[in-house]
Parts: sequence; C-alpha cells; structure tokens
Amino acid sequence: GGAVHGATRLGAIDSTTALVRHEINSRFDATGGYAQFGIDPNAARPMDERDELNVVVHETRLTSAPDAALPWFLGFFFADGDNQSARILRDGALGAWPAIAYQEHRTDAIDEMALFGQATWQVAPRLTLSTGVRLFQYDIKVTSDVDEPILGLSAPFAGRLTDRGAAPDVRLTYQLSDAMLFYLAASEGYRSA
Repeated sequence: GGAVHGATRLGAIDSTTALVRHEINSRFDATGGYAQFGIDPNAARPMDERDELNVVVHETRLTSAPDAALPWFLGFFFADGDNQSARILRDGALGAWPAIAYQEHRTDAIDEMALFGQATWQVAPRLTLSTGVRLFQYDIKVTSDVDEPILGLSAPFAGRLTDRGAAPDVRLTYQLSDAMLFYLAASEGYRSA
C-alpha cells in the first residue's frame, strides 16, 4: 500500500491505496458429524477449510484549509475484493482419507464505490452544524458449487446483489467549555457485505 499527501490551491489532498491479502488454511476434527452426507459418524475424519481474501482499497480526500471560514472535505472511495473459500470433508481410511464426502467452493466478488463530502457551518460562537452525504454503489456476486459425491448430489448457485443510494449525515455541536462538548447526530449508514 501507499499514501500521498500534498497541497493544492483548494486545500490538502490525501490519497491512500492498500492491497490486503489474507489466507487461512485450517483442519478441523469432523468425527461424529455429517452422517447426512452418507458417511459413518463413528469414523475419524477431517474437514479442511481454505479462505483467501484479496482486496484493493483506495481513498482520495480533498480537505479545505484549516483556517477556512466554511470547513469542508470531498472524497472518493473504491474497493475491489474477492473472497474465495473451500470446505472439504474427507472420508476413507484413517490418516489417508482419499475420498471426498462433501465439498464446497465459493467466491464472493465485491466492488464498491462512493463519493462523499461534508461542510461545517459556525452557527453561533460555540455552535456548529455539519452536514454531509455519501453517495454509494456496490455490487456483490456470489458463486458456489457444492458436491456430495457419496450421495451423487450437487448444488451450483450464482447470485448477485447491487445497490446504490445516499447516506446523509447531520451533526449539531455545542462547545460548552474547553472540557465539555455536547452533540446531536443523525446519520444513515449501509453495509455492502
């Protein structure tokens, strides 16, 4: 990842980009379960899981000068990520487990973009009003393949969720003293995944 900070005629610009890669491989004792897949629940067997996450996240923000009469900021956010997971229940001879009783391979592809901004007005000497909005769009695509070889079953799945909208934010702040601040906030959020 990397970060850039600079000054423009309009204000300060900050830009960050990060690549996140995360991989987890696990083996669990699945003895005693999963009889519904046609295996002996009394025989020892492992469940192997593999999860891999790859995400690129970027944000650029332009902020007014610190002494601006009307403080504000504008920004752009972008995320592109893929989460791939596999679950395999093994069957067969102890220690070798050459057969597969159940397996699932799933991919979640998430793309998200947002434009956001906020402005703050000095309503009275100790009273400020901040208003902002985040315009967002996300797209999630899910594919999954489930196989149960012993029973001869399979279940492919593909789905998609897309949404766009606006999430407003309003804050009223009253600075009673240097040590005491009162505020009232109302905002709307969203979660893409």
